[in-house]
Amino acid sequence: MKIFPTKQQWDDWTLPSKASYISVWLGIVALLPFLFSISSKHLPAPEMIRQLGERAEWNNSYGGDRQSYLTLISWEQTINESQLKKLISSEIEKLKDQYRNSATSLIVEQLPAICVFITKPNVEPCSEGREPSRGFSAKNVLDHLDRNKYSYWTERARAAYLLRHIDTSPNKDSVRIQDVYEWLIKVMKEENENSLLVSKMALDTYASLTNYELKQVFDFEGAIKDWEQKKIKEYSTTKY
Repeated sequence: MKIFPTKQQWDDWTLPSKASYISVWLGIVALLPFLFSISSKHLPAPEMIRQLGERAEWNNSYGGDRQSYLTLISWEQTINESQLKKLISSEIEKLKDQYRNSATSLIVEQLPAICVFITKPNVEPCSEGREPSRGFSAKNVLDHLDRNKYSYWTERARAAYLLRHIDTSPNKDSVRIQDVYEWLIKVMKEENENSLLVSKMALDTYASLTNYELKQVFDFEGAIKDWEQKKIKEYSTTKY
């Protein structure tokens, strides 16, 4: 359907018809500022962007909200307003700086989390101490990646970190290396883990064990694809 008349059609129209046509277009032009203002109202406020950045950060009592990070990434890709886009990019860069910091891994290593596997009946949890940074129980640490069993992010974050040293475990043969990789990959997927720190520790451990070269700080998708390519027959039967 043509929205603009041909010259012949225009010449054939009566004066009232021409006036009506021009009025319609003037009305549409008059609506443009209003429509733009409506779409602008859906843009996030700067304070909201900063709050999401803060929620995605981790500290001693909070493991970093994965969904807040994903929202910032989505906004960076879809919002074109220059000042907001600049602010969003700045918040994301701050997150990358915090999570790539080597001090982060050192702090996670020392978290007071993951009780030693209880071997005695009627004993209080952690009465036998916590798993050491080296020489830990491989199966016990691997089990602590399960969010359905262990709700504290500190336990899951430390478990994801410690597994990069699984070769020091006296019972490392009790788990298959494929299971270690599978769990690390599972923790990297947003539907399985809500803590950005836990996912990041799993990513770094996977890279350490497989020599995968990270393309970026939060290269979850790259690692997931890498594991899909590494899934070969030998992993189905090989233990660490």
